[in-house]
Amino acid sequence: MFSTFQLKYGWMAFLLLLNLSGNAEVYFDFNAICKQAYAETMELKTVTASDRIQKALVDNPENAAYYFIQDYIDFFEVFIGEDEAVYNQRFDERSKRLAIYEQLEDDNPWKNYAKGELYVRWAIAKGKYQDNISALWDARRGYKLHEENLKRFPEFQPSNKTMGFLRAVVGTIPDKYQFAVRILGFDGDVKGGMQQMDDYYAFAQKENLFKEETHLMHTFFLIYLDQQFDRAWEIASSRLETENSLLNNFLVADIAYRSGKVEEAIQIVEARPSGAEYIDFYFMDYFEGLLKLCRLDEDANVPIERFLNSGKGIHYVKEAWQRLGWHHLFQGDTIQYFNCLEKCKTEGRSMMDADKQALKDANDQIIPNIDLLKARLLNDGGYNSRSLEVLNQTTEDNLNFDERSEFYYRSARVYDAMGRTEEAIFWYKKTIDYCVNSELYYPAKSCLQLGMIYEKQKQFDLAKNWFEKTNEYNDHPYVDSFEQQSKAALNRLKDL
Repeated sequence: MFSTFQLKYGWMAFLLLLNLSGNAEVYFDFNAICKQAYAETMELKTVTASDRIQKALVDNPENAAYYFIQDYIDFFEVFIGEDEAVYNQRFDERSKRLAIYEQLEDDNPWKNYAKGELYVRWAIAKGKYQDNISALWDARRGYKLHEENLKRFPEFQPSNKTMGFLRAVVGTIPDKYQFAVRILGFDGDVKGGMQQMDDYYAFAQKENLFKEETHLMHTFFLIYLDQQFDRAWEIASSRLETENSLLNNFLVADIAYRSGKVEEAIQIVEARPSGAEYIDFYFMDYFEGLLKLCRLDEDANVPIERFLNSGKGIHYVKEAWQRLGWHHLFQGDTIQYFNCLEKCKTEGRSMMDADKQALKDANDQIIPNIDLLKARLLNDGGYNSRSLEVLNQTTEDNLNFDERSEFYYRSARVYDAMGRTEEAIFWYKKTIDYCVNSELYYPAKSCLQLGMIYEKQKQFDLAKNWFEKTNEYNDHPYVDSFEQQSKAALNRLKDL
């Protein structure tokens, strides 16, 4: 009926609140215990970190910094664990922590900082559970608290970390949501936000204060918005330790994957740390299977099935069933393939772009062209020569409209990955011309890729044109994602 966490810490929290209701003065001391627990949290050793904080609270319940770290822990367990019961239970702790922060003196910059961080973290968590309106208001509260903090305490550096992140994120929000951005009073600026984070990172390196978090934020923008895969890989592989940090392990492996280095990614994921001190990161099983599928491994189904059999998680479940179906197709088992499609329809949710696409494909009940599917996966994994061999053996005249569209697009992606730019440009443009009035995502992605090519060539007017053209396609499942990337790019190029 009650979780171990509730029994162990619920009663303790009640006693601590009783202690704080007296005359004890609340203060904020980010001491050695906090720094150690923070480092453990960023490694996803949330069990160890939480035990450390709860023990410290017994002796010093008036130190608000301990509650601040516990909120970090709760956020990761809610965000990664994807358990709605845990989400609801941990959410109830918010008001207690805010009440504690309110007892800090108004001239203490940690007061608004702690409150602002809590709102931003829970805005992110709410978004994952599709509580979008409430998430927006929490994001606004967090934004305004950090904004006020920087005005009142300009020398207090930590608020620059979060404000830089928020400004950069807001700068990429799709146009259809801009009315909400204006109403909420956000100021979006990708370049300015990233510079703000860079400036804070220099400070954090020296002061050892939230440097791991800042590094993750910066790498996030390099890989997910700026598409600077090589730069992100260079930084992540040289600076992030993966043997003891489960979070770093995932991040570095994901960057390797997105950089076409699946061999490295598989080695990293297979050596990921585990143990009772770490959070249950079920998605890592699916990620391992996804990587092995890009290599066309015969045992790629094993980790995917571990993920699906865990019964945990609300995101990427539909995509996982689709990928498992692909594995069965490669083994010549069409019955199991269609069984997986049925599971794709009924299991998981279609909130993420990947799950939306998987559900659309499942509803279409089409057996994909196996050669094109293999070419796609091999290209995703960085096996470009093998992918090109498969494409060269494909007879274009035997393909239907959707298949031919994909053939053009896959050809472009392979040549792009191989650095054969002129051939890539030819095939991207052929994809766009062929897919007129199509609901496929290939032409939109082709426009985005052309923008990136021309940006690298410093042909900035051409790059802007293709980035803008990306947003003319709005009937595919990746609309918001592509628009976010194109807006980030246009923001980078606005003064060039």
